[in-house]
Amino acid sequence: MNYILKHIDRKPKTGDRRSKLLQFFSMVGCLFFLVNLTAQDVHFTQFTQTPLYFNPAMTGHIEGSYRIQAINREQWLNIGQGTAYSSALVSLDGNIGLKKSKSSIGIGMLAFNDRTGGGVFNSVGASGGFAYHLAFDRNARHFLSAGALFGILNKRLKTDGITFEDQFNGSIIDPSIPTSETLTNSSIMNLDLNAGLLWSSYLANGSYFRIGLAAAHLITAKESFYNIESDLPMRLTAQLETSIRFSPKLRLLPAVLYMSQATASQFNVGLQAKYELNPNSGISIGGGTRVNDAYYGLIGYNFKGLIIGASYDINSSSLKAATNGFGAIEFSLGYVGTISSRVEPIVPAIRFY
Repeated sequence: MNYILKHIDRKPKTGDRRSKLLQFFSMVGCLFFLVNLTAQDVHFTQFTQTPLYFNPAMTGHIEGSYRIQAINREQWLNIGQGTAYSSALVSLDGNIGLKKSKSSIGIGMLAFNDRTGGGVFNSVGASGGFAYHLAFDRNARHFLSAGALFGILNKRLKTDGITFEDQFNGSIIDPSIPTSETLTNSSIMNLDLNAGLLWSSYLANGSYFRIGLAAAHLITAKESFYNIESDLPMRLTAQLETSIRFSPKLRLLPAVLYMSQATASQFNVGLQAKYELNPNSGISIGGGTRVNDAYYGLIGYNFKGLIIGASYDINSSSLKAATNGFGAIEFSLGYVGTISSRVEPIVPAIRFY
């Protein structure tokens, strides 16, 4: 897998041989970096807008009866003619309030598609599950939540249109040159199990505190496009989210997310400021960093149950020389609704923007 290269350009470029070689090895280095990352899971800058993906204990942990969310991420658009990474995720979850208890049950499902190299490598997943939110006091201010999502994970490699490093003829990658690479499998299907825990505390003034731990890929899975099989590495996640009431109309929302998978890790630190225009709407602005990877800014707007968000990443890693600092752009859309004919959920207001 480490030698798969997407065909970038079959026509020779103008300029001397030295500039061609520098251009080629620059592309090779970037693409090696991209291919190595395909073993890692997709990530989102607006991670508070993808709660089920990072921690199944957040399933049904909402204001209202149900929540619908969608997010799309386009990353490194100026590498490989804008085909580096494209990720999309949709989720639906609901909260079932219990008549004789302050506790509640959440049910939900999600699906995602992560495309690399314009669809040369595709990772698709779908899962569904539940969470139980155990109330620890009569006023339903403190909860211990546990949740799990079970589903399938498919990884596909499009063999048409890909080339390899041994097809470099000294100037360009020539697909007419035979390659020694042999792929034995172009599609991998595995079962997938994710689980998480979450502690949440809520104050009367609208402030809250949440801390969670989660693990993905708990079922040991074998995957390889060659004869040598490798295990799908487990992904561990830790999260910390708070909302601090700074004034009657202003709230500060710090958030931290840490992920570790195989030899890779990611540490996200962010802060948003939300200004409430009226009881039904508000705007937010903020930013943060993925340490040693990127800086980002984000904005959001909510009106009643509608939640809209946008973010932009500026690359700060060693890859910034190839990306000119451009990272990724994300757009998110969500809606929290209420079914009036049912018991109202116990969990307090948990809007993210």
